[in-house]
Amino acid sequence: MYIQQLIGNEAISYSQLFKLSWRNFILFAECWLFVLIFRGILQLGAALFNALEITFFSELLKK
Repeated sequence: MYIQQLIGNEAISYSQLFKLSWRNFILFAECWLFVLIFRGILQLGAALFNALEITFFSELLKK
């Protein structure tokens, strides 16, 4: 938060720090949501290939 304010050439204020901390928290949560969704898609793909008995792709996606 402090670095973000220094890069933006803004004076350090508590209201700006509070706003930047919430933005960083939301960005962090969105990143984890993306990772979890992507991992779920990979798991579904591995389950599909396992059901179709295509072992190469199921082992590749599990790793």
